Amino acid sequence: VTVLLKMGRRYFQLSQYQRATNAALQAKDIAATSDNLFLVAKADNWLGNIYYHQGELSEALISYNASLSYFATPNALLSENKNSLIHQANLLNNIALVQTLLGDHNSALHNYQLAEPLYQEHGSHEDKADVRFNIAVLHVHLKRFDIAISMLKEVITKYQTFRSQSHINQKVAGLGIARATAALGVAYKQSGQYELARDYIATALEYFQLNNHKHDMASELHNLAAIYNHLGDYEKAINYGKSSVLLSKEVGHQKAYAGALQALAQAYFSQGNFP
Repeated sequence: VTVLLKMGRRYFQLSQYQRATNAALQAKDIAATSDNLFLVAKADNWLGNIYYHQGELSEALISYNASLSYFATPNALLSENKNSLIHQANLLNNIALVQTLLGDHNSALHNYQLAEPLYQEHGSHEDKADVRFNIAVLHVHLKRFDIAISMLKEVITKYQTFRSQSHINQKVAGLGIARATAALGVAYKQSGQYELARDYIATALEYFQLNNHKHDMASELHNLAAIYNHLGDYEKAINYGKSSVLLSKEVGHQKAYAGALQALAQAYFSQGNFP
């Protein structure tokens, strides 16, 4: 089971989501046959991550909740202790992420409010910054742009501080900065500040391209296509939209794929290319 989960993790890192799913499902079956509920819960957690990244949000929510149902039990708390509390916080955080995308904002906020105290007491510096980042993204969805922008700038500062500390994983800090920068661009886009949005998202995209984060690349290519539509540069919108379509299909990023198609349709419509 452990080997299969590690295989699944590696496939996930390579954006080979179908292989990652197969490995996690196989691991879960073996763990269930052995009545190892801890490993079943770990497999469910990984399945949730894979489904989330493919845009299969309902399936992600089912898997995350199944995993949480184990880590919240008294037996898990006794056997895992602090680790079980961190698992709970991670799952609550991930469930809230899914609920945000599904538009269930009240439930998302409730789960963030449950996760944040656990992170404050037991989590790492990165955990604490990550949950603040996710709450900021929720504020973007709620159109509370001033709050979101302020929180995202705070998160970027935190990750920049982490990056200067030798005991912090530099890749984690760099990725955290890039994702918060991209989210800041989205906040500016949603609030109609398109030039600022373009600059922040282009900066984030450069990092993702240099580090081959294809899932994030697909998202930001789509965001740039949408921004250039707003700026009236339809050729650039089409170029970025086409790039996002190709990449999102390759990695199975359905949300970026749908968004890129919409951006392409808007650009063609604006050019009078109705077919």
